[in-house]
Amino acid sequence: MRKIALIFFFIQSLVFSISSQETIKPYQFGIHVAPKKTTYRFQDADKSESKSQFGIEAGVDFFYHLSKKLTLKSGLSYHFLHNKQIDYSITFGSDIDFTNSGSQVNLQNSWFEDDFKAHYVGLPIELRFKLLGNENHLYTKLGLELLWKFAGSEEIYLIENMGSASLLEMNPTRKLNRTLTLVNYGIGYQIKLSNRQFLYLESQINYSTKNIFQSSSILNNSKILNLGLAFGVGF
Repeated sequence: MRKIALIFFFIQSLVFSISSQETIKPYQFGIHVAPKKTTYRFQDADKSESKSQFGIEAGVDFFYHLSKKLTLKSGLSYHFLHNKQIDYSITFGSDIDFTNSGSQVNLQNSWFEDDFKAHYVGLPIELRFKLLGNENHLYTKLGLELLWKFAGSEEIYLIENMGSASLLEMNPTRKLNRTLTLVNYGIGYQIKLSNRQFLYLESQINYSTKNIFQSSSILNNSKILNLGLAFGVGF
């Protein structure tokens, strides 16, 4: 009878141990969405101007907990980036004002105005570091994300003498690069809902390490800067 009791106790302990291990798996999955505001950063800011527009990011997440403070995050994401910009770098005839003392050039009489909409699929890899708290905690993150453009539109308008806009045929110097690399940084707060579920709210800053345009031009100096706020859930 004692042997049977010992065997039963051993089996019960083993089952409890296995079930406990299953509840503390080191990995979790999740989903997120992040409204973003996109702007272009120019080296020649006096000849170019960016008009910030809103876009969106959404994705599925994979979390792997390396330690109590450090988590690796990856997954698959979708990005819609939208931006409008003005290019004053080209001198048109209407930019030259003739006076009695000679001529003056005003580059802001006529310009190109570009409207870019692009759809990307992204592969992120980030490290999260817990700063304060335990189950509910403040964290910071740093990582890289590779983006591949699979669709989009690139419209170019010519505005002469500050008048009406004329839609132009696509200029090859305006073609967007098919790939981008973003440096991702953010600070967030995570709230535990259960042993496997949590919510998080995260500020995001994304900056491209690669120029936006394919061809060499004044606009080739521009890079993307995204500012966003992500809402996510893990399970």
